[in-house]
Amino acid sequence: MSDILKSVDIKRLEKPLNKRQEIIKMFVDRLNSDRVLSGRKELPASFYAMKMYDAGLKTDFLLWWFWGYCKDAKNFSSCWWWNLNSKK
Repeated sequence: MSDILKSVDIKRLEKPLNKRQEIIKMFVDRLNSDRVLSGRKELPASFYAMKMYDAGLKTDFLLWWFWGYCKDAKNFSSCWWWNLNSKK
């Protein structure tokens, strides 16, 4: 098993495989950098991806729109968390 892990190219795994993953990686990088600056641990990309998918951001177009919306806000992270918070 360890031989298999040694042969895996880690850099290749970090590269996005499709357009949706590229967009989500932009969110992950921005949100995790804000978390690190405020002294919190980073969250995995799967957490962010599922949160956005569950909120209805299921197409690349909607993700691009949401990226622009959060980017134009005063605080990117607060905008992201507030908009994706479940309103039950």
